Amino acid sequence: MKEETLNTLMQEYDVNKDGKFSYEEFEEFLNSILRKEEVQEIFNKYSSSIFERENQVYKMMSPRDLIRFYQHEQKQTMTLESIRELSDSLANAEMDDYVVTFDIFNSILFSPSNMIFNSAYLHPYQVNLLLKFL
Repeated sequence: MKEETLNTLMQEYDVNKDGKFSYEEFEEFLNSILRKEEVQEIFNKYSSSIFERENQVYKMMSPRDLIRFYQHEQKQTMTLESIRELSDSLANAEMDDYVVTFDIFNSILFSPSNMIFNSAYLHPYQVNLLLKFL
């Protein structure tokens, strides 16, 4: 992400314009970065279930949907047991009972075990820039 783009985003989420993020502003800012349209499209592509709550319809992945995602998109062979190990929220669930919501899917994709960059560089430039703003 370019510095100019990051600065614009940070100013957009600094609601009270005090030059600092409150906890709520920072949470919204991070959520906006993590909720990429491409991730939602992939999630929708592999979700085979839906549920309704409070007049809202949500898509969900079954464990087998998540295995298909890993096979087709990530070219990785996963088992039901390895899927269970991907997230704390899945670890204690019964295999037939758990579902993967978009938030769980997002947290799996951005978890340390799925990072695609060298972990020696966990403090990238954007984080330094962000910390200057805080």
